[in-house]
This record gives sequence, structure tokens and C-alpha cells, in this order.
Amino acid sequence: MKKKIYYYLREERFDESTFIEKYADMYFESDESDESDENLPCPFPFLNKTTQDDENKILNLLEKDYKWTCEDVLNILVWKTGAKEYKYSDDEITLTPPGREETNITNLAKKIVEEQADLRKKASECCFAEAYKSILDIVVESEAKNIGTVYCITLLFFLSMGKIAIYDKQAHKSLLAIKNCVLPGKSVGYLTPPDKTAKKKVAEMYDEFYQMLIELFPDYPDCDIPCKRNIDRALWVYGHYFEV
Repeated sequence: MKKKIYYYLREERFDESTFIEKYADMYFESDESDESDENLPCPFPFLNKTTQDDENKILNLLEKDYKWTCEDVLNILVWKTGAKEYKYSDDEITLTPPGREETNITNLAKKIVEEQADLRKKASECCFAEAYKSILDIVVESEAKNIGTVYCITLLFFLSMGKIAIYDKQAHKSLLAIKNCVLPGKSVGYLTPPDKTAKKKVAEMYDEFYQMLIELFPDYPDCDIPCKRNIDRALWVYGHYFEV
């Protein structure tokens, strides 16, 4: 494999540990009082960032013995979609991702909570294809609209307690860029994820993504959750440099 290259604004090149540290930090809303030279400015001012507190709260759902509620399912999807508008009651659970229509996930949340033990077992012990089918069946049965491939994999990430890597367009772009030494601003040849119902194609896409992930970051499978999330965050930020 060619030497891995991580860029900062084209000019500066990072080693792997510096890449993870610097870009993972850019994932969070900055503390304006911290003007340390160690904190590089984020080159993407448009990012929909989160706070460290919000990240910590959502990661609590990865605890092995934690029992999910419908509100937890909502919080996972709000976190992933970046939705600023959402509703939660015993009768109706909805969220509105930026630029999209309102999505009702009432039935989806209830079904996931009801079947969480079986879903967790499959997500943790089965191959990706089998685990994906288990969550897809729930999504289709619930008739939840706008819960596509990426959101299904996000749910598996939490159900598997991090064993199944979280998937994101930006992370996939980053891996392609790092592997092929692509300069910021250039295309990486990224393809849109297949429709959620195309199970074989989804499994192939995920396998390509995961094989690149462990090729470029060999320690990833054995990392604890905080370590994995640092890599995830860095890849998500870095991917914004590149065209599809």
C-alpha cells in the first residue's frame, strides 16, 4: 500500500496520530476562550457541530446493560441526522432533518424497544449482512419513511455496542482520499449508498468501507469506544475536503 497522507489545507501533512487528534477536535463546537496555538482552526465553518456533552450523552446508549426507551431511539436519529426539530410523546415521535420533511418514527421506535434484546444479539454476534437484515425488517415493517441505508447502519452501531462501525458518506470519502493520496478539493470517486432494500449491495458497500477502515487504521477493531469515536470524528470532518 502506498504511504498514507493526511492533509491540512493542502500544504501541511500530518502523521496518523496528529490527524486523528486535530480533526477529531474540529468535530466539536469550539471553546472561544481557548486560543491555544495547538487548536487548529476548522477549515469548514459550515459544519453542523455538536458539543462534547451531547456526544457523551449519546454514547451512554452503548452501555452493555442499558435498556433503550423510545426516546433513546429518537435521540440516536436526532444525533445522526442533525435534526433541530423533533417531537416526543407517548402517541407521536417525529424528527425533521435539515432540508427534509418531518419523519414519523413512532412505530419504528416502539418496535426497536420491544425487540432490542434480539436485535442486539444479532448485531453483536452475526455477520453484517444478517445484522443489517434484522434492522431493515424492523424499518420496513414500521413503515417509517426517510430512514435509509445510513440510518439503518447507525442503529446497528449502537445495537452492536460499537462492533459494527458507524457509516457515513464523509468517512467513506476520507478513506478513499487517504488510500489514494487525493488532494483536498479533488474527487475521490465516491458512489451514493444503495437503496436500503438492496441488501446484497449494501453489504458489499459496507464491506468495502470496513476493509479500507481496518487497512488504514489496523487497531480500529480492538479499540475501545472513545478511541473508535476519535477516528470516526476525524474521518467525518476530513471528508468535507473532497468532492464525490
